[in-house]
Amino acid sequence: MDQQHFEFDHKQNAELEELSGKSRIAAIAIGLLVVLDVIFQFSSTEASSWLTSLLAIASFLAGAYSCYALICSSQRLSKATQTNGQDLRHLFSSLQYFENCFIGLALAIFFHLSIHFVSN
Repeated sequence: MDQQHFEFDHKQNAELEELSGKSRIAAIAIGLLVVLDVIFQFSSTEASSWLTSLLAIASFLAGAYSCYALICSSQRLSKATQTNGQDLRHLFSSLQYFENCFIGLALAIFFHLSIHFVSN
């Protein structure tokens, strides 16, 4: 079967590169928030149970995965602008990682909020 090729034009490539850069900035911001949250959770003077510690670790892991997925998404967007004829493949791969980022972020928020319900 013959594979069809698609190539974005220069303006579209510029838009994708801009989105890629903004994704990297967002990944850094999410990473900083995740690290600060872990520092706050474990430096808290409140007596924490094993369940709150487990939820804090789960929140950290989900947040870290969210950052990883966003960085991978950014890399795939950059690849789409640098390759010839494989732009759609890289774009859809980027979108899959972008979706995974949102799932990881939602789980991180869920686990973080669960800590407050368990500790009260």
